Amino acid sequence: MCFPSLLSSLSLFVSLFLAFPSTTTSFDIARVLAQNSSFSTFSNYLTQTQLVSQINNRETITVLVVDNGAMSSISGKSMDFIKKVLSIHVILDYYDVKKLQHFDNKFVQVTTLYQASGLASKQDGFLNITDKENGVVTFASASEQSNGAANLIGSVASEPYNLSVIQVSSLIIPSNLTNSPAHSNITSPPLPSKSPVTIKSPVAPPRSPNAHTPKVNSPSPSDVGAPTGISPAPDGSSKSAAPTNFGLNGAFMILILTFLCALHIHMILPC
Repeated sequence: MCFPSLLSSLSLFVSLFLAFPSTTTSFDIARVLAQNSSFSTFSNYLTQTQLVSQINNRETITVLVVDNGAMSSISGKSMDFIKKVLSIHVILDYYDVKKLQHFDNKFVQVTTLYQASGLASKQDGFLNITDKENGVVTFASASEQSNGAANLIGSVASEPYNLSVIQVSSLIIPSNLTNSPAHSNITSPPLPSKSPVTIKSPVAPPRSPNAHTPKVNSPSPSDVGAPTGISPAPDGSSKSAAPTNFGLNGAFMILILTFLCALHIHMILPC
C-alpha cells in the first residue's frame, strides 16, 4: 500500500505552496502614519477617499505628508477635492531624503497618482522637485498657475526601494484645481404636480369609454413559458438557483473524483 507515501507527497505540496513568497507589497501606509499622531488627519483622509488601497497596491511609491496644522487649508472642502489634492502628494517612484538632496541636474519632474487617475488636466498631475543650495529641496506643481512650493522637512519612514514617506511644509494645490461640488448636499427640485405631456402605458393602453371589448385574463409576459415553481426575478426574468448550485456541486464532485482516481492509480502502481 502506498497510501502513506501519497499523504507525504500531498503534505509536501501544501508546505511548498504556503512557503512560496507573495508577490504583493508588504507595507501599509495607514499603519506607518499611525505611528505619529501629527499625521492623523492626513491618514484619515487617505482612508476616507480610499487612497490607502491604491497606495498599498503599488510596488514603488513616495508619499508627501503634512502635519495636522497644514491640513487646515482644505478643511471643509468636498471629499472629491480632497482626494485630488492628496493624489498629487503621491509620487509614482521612490525618493528618499538622500536621493532628493543629490540630484545630478538639480531638477526633476515626477508623475503623481493624480496624473495616473486620468482626471488631471494639463500639468496638474506632475510635480517639479528642485534641489537648491544648502540642502533645501522644494516641491511645486508643474501647472503654469502654481500656488507656491512646499519645502522638504525630513523623512518619516522608508522601505527601500518600495515605500518612502516624506514630510513637507505645506500642501501642494494647483491654482486651477477647483473645489468640486460632487458631494454637496443640494437636493433636486421637486417634480411638477401636473405633467404637460400625457404618457401612455405600453402595457395597458387606455380604452375608449364607448368601446365594448370583453375582458381577457391574458398571462403577463413574465409568466409566458415560465416553468412551474420558478418565481420571476424583480427585473421580470425567470431565474433559477439550480444551475448555480449544480455548477458548484459539480465542480466539487469533479475535484473529489480526480483525487480518488489519482489515489487509485497511485495505489495500484508499484512504489
